[in-house]
Amino acid sequence: MTHIGTGGRLIPKGYRNNGREIPPDLHGGGENIRSKDFLGVHYWPEYFLSVLALDGVFEKFLNLRGASIEQGAVWVPSMLKNVDMVQDAFKREEIIQTLPQRASDYLRARVKVTPFYQEPMAWLTEHLGPDMCLFSTDYPHFEGGKDPYARFEGSFGDVSEEVKDRFYAENFLELLPNVRRSVAAGAR
Repeated sequence: MTHIGTGGRLIPKGYRNNGREIPPDLHGGGENIRSKDFLGVHYWPEYFLSVLALDGVFEKFLNLRGASIEQGAVWVPSMLKNVDMVQDAFKREEIIQTLPQRASDYLRARVKVTPFYQEPMAWLTEHLGPDMCLFSTDYPHFEGGKDPYARFEGSFGDVSEEVKDRFYAENFLELLPNVRRSVAAGAR
């Protein structure tokens, strides 16, 4: 799992050297994220997950699953395209030659991400399919929004109830299959 938590170290200090006072964390969360931090919040998880796929880690460990939590999701379509371009461009590298699948296929099958409440769910579903995104709110932190459920519902557009069910529950249960088994065992 990767999770947001910059501690103010996400960007070089020089990027804040603009003669202006550093604003307080506008969202009131524990991560103290500001606009410039937000621009790059996806960088390290994107790089980490891409390297896992290209290095064959998902191929070697067939039950390995992962998630990027509280780092948004609009960056994921470009990551998927980028790992495939890298795989094609560097196909002579030994490790890449050993991959029987496209790097993006490993990520699509094994990684989940939590969109921020303001991200466009219809667009994400169109570009990622229904299987990668997970619902999250970061409750009780303010950065999850006042009504994230309503915001997500409003941005889904005309997607089916099945797609929404995957987002709100099924994708999480797929990520952590033991949860489904525990719930089912408790229901007996």
